[in-house]
Formats: sequence, C-alpha cells, structure tokens
Amino acid sequence: MKNHLSSMVKKRGYTILELLVAIAISGIFMGAIYSAYVSQQRSTLGHEQVSTMQRNLRSAMYYMEKEIRMAGCDPTGRTNAGIIQANANLMQFTGDIDGDGTIGTDENITYSVLNNNLVRNGTTIGENIDALNFVYLDGDSPPNPLNPGITDVSASSIPDIQSVQVTVLARTGKENLHYTDSTTSYKNKQNEDIFTPSGDGVHYRRKLLRTNVKCRNLGL
Repeated sequence: MKNHLSSMVKKRGYTILELLVAIAISGIFMGAIYSAYVSQQRSTLGHEQVSTMQRNLRSAMYYMEKEIRMAGCDPTGRTNAGIIQANANLMQFTGDIDGDGTIGTDENITYSVLNNNLVRNGTTIGENIDALNFVYLDGDSPPNPLNPGITDVSASSIPDIQSVQVTVLARTGKENLHYTDSTTSYKNKQNEDIFTPSGDGVHYRRKLLRTNVKCRNLGL
C-alpha cells in the first residue's frame, strides 16, 4: 500500500503555484538576457558610428591640410596663385601644382560646408559636419589672427596670410537618445565659439579636430 501511494506521489504533476513561479523566474531570466542583448547591440552600433565618424573626419582633415599647405604654389611665376577668399567658413585658393604655368579647374580649390557636408569644389569629402572654421594668421612672431571674432579677412589683408588654423567638427550619422552631449560650446584654436549643441542635436556624439597649416608658398 505504501509503495502504491509513493508511486502516486511521484507521478503527481506540478501545481498551478509551482507553474506560476517557474514562469515568473523564466520571464525574469529572459528579460535579463534581452536587456543585455539590447545593451550590447546599442553599444556595438555606437562604437561603429563613432569609428566611422573619426575615420571620416581624419580623412577630410588630411586632404584639406595637404592642399592648403600648397596654396599659392607658382613654380613658373606666371599664374599669380594664392588665396582668393579667406572667410571664416569658406576658403578659396589656387596653386599651380603640376607646374604647367596655368591654373587648371582642379587647381582652383574651394572648401566649405554645404548641407552638413564638407565639400571641395562642390564634391563631398566629409559627411555629417557640424562646423568648419578658418582662422588666418600673419607672419609676425607670435602670429596675429587676421579675422578675429569669426569674421572674414578683407581683400586688402589677404596678402598678409601665411598660415591657417583649421577646425572641423564632425558628428555621428545617427542620434543616440541614450546619450547627451555635455559640451556647452565647441571652440577653435582662438577659443572662439564655433558650435553650440541644442535641441535634438544634443543626442549626437561629436569629434573636434584642429590643426595649424603653414602655407609654404605664401609670404615669400
């Protein structure tokens, strides 16, 4: 009789309470797994966005720095190459890079930002750009800025330019609502404000690059 009762107990199913507890524990466990998965995915996508932004910014800066350094290149002395426009957010210059005595279409170069893209003669070389700033310096020691206060250099002062401080601010391609940019204002090398995050724009990660370019062919 005892063996029969023991067998019946062993064959007895789970109670409703036991099932509810098991379901609750499983739900908590699955929720934790899902939360960790979402967090990992978000982190991976964030790192990819930042990595893409940094590559994009460094490539654009390298390209721009190399060409600005050659502004005014005129090996034959026949082209009158030099800086044409020296604005705070736009720079146009020429250089006879191939040394043929003429300024070709691709040797008359303009850098600016259009629709959040850094463009060279209208062609995008850097995406998701929040700010582009140029500060033009003369040949004094120490050099003086020729366009203080985010202004443009007057035509009469353009011949005095010998170097250029270039500042580029890039952002990620997508916003991250779980991130808030705490930087109050991004500044150029003169400590002047060039961009202030606001509104939905605070949810983008950003990278600022600044460099000083000596124009080797100017002021000779």
